Amino acid sequence: MTKEKRMKILGQIVKNSRISNNLTQEKLSELIEINQSNLSNIENGKNFPSFETLCDLIEATKVSPNELLSFLNFDSETKDILDLELNTHIKSLSKENKELLLNLIKKLID
Repeated sequence: MTKEKRMKILGQIVKNSRISNNLTQEKLSELIEINQSNLSNIENGKNFPSFETLCDLIEATKVSPNELLSFLNFDSETKDILDLELNTHIKSLSKENKELLLNLIKKLID
């Protein structure tokens, strides 16, 4: 996998975790003490965060290190960034809403 692909995937994971926590870029950048433009560049896959910023992102968004670094095990043949985005949103749903979504998916497949 190319460096650009890794940056894009990591950026999407960071963005999804920020959104899942109902944080704006401005608020998250304040929490982790970086410029908003730096956070935007990370989310857009233009830059990798420093190790310190990664640690701060983990603490601020409560994303697991494994999830944040899942791009290391990312199989580009079977997954894409859309899969990551869907997984993030699904994880944030209540059990009741997950059941509703499952029923909807079953109807779409049939």
